[in-house]
Amino acid sequence: SLTDTLTGLPNRRYAEMILEQIFSTYNRYSSNCVVMFIDVDKFKSVNDIKGHNAGDRLLKWIAEFLQKNVRKSDIVFRLGGDEFVVICPEISLDNGISTANKLITQLNETSNMFFAEYWKPSLSIGLCSISEQNSSIEAVLRKADEAMYQSKQNGGNLATAST
Repeated sequence: SLTDTLTGLPNRRYAEMILEQIFSTYNRYSSNCVVMFIDVDKFKSVNDIKGHNAGDRLLKWIAEFLQKNVRKSDIVFRLGGDEFVVICPEISLDNGISTANKLITQLNETSNMFFAEYWKPSLSIGLCSISEQNSSIEAVLRKADEAMYQSKQNGGNLATAST
């Protein structure tokens, strides 16, 4: 299966298939692409306070939010738990950082009455662009994941880029 059963988004397996195609395009044309690794800040507390049904509802809501607030050419995936990946083809790292910051701002400005009592909208985002130094799926995902953890360690609700 290539679909996450909870959110309906493509899953990790599908993300890796898409990234293989993007790497082929990069190797041929040196085209830009940024990968965003996104983690929902303080998600565990939602499950702990309100239970897994509320956590599942929040994950579905985040999936919809991401799909609505990225370009049509961007692809949103759920890796598992509260981790999402957005693949942004044909975009520079600087524009990817702007996009990530815009997502954080839009989420902060979004009010959702259901979650407001126990979750403050917040994402930690790590970015990595495909390059000669980051020339494998594993390398790009690892660096984007490391950058996301840097965002979390710096208080969350933040985008950090890896080079």
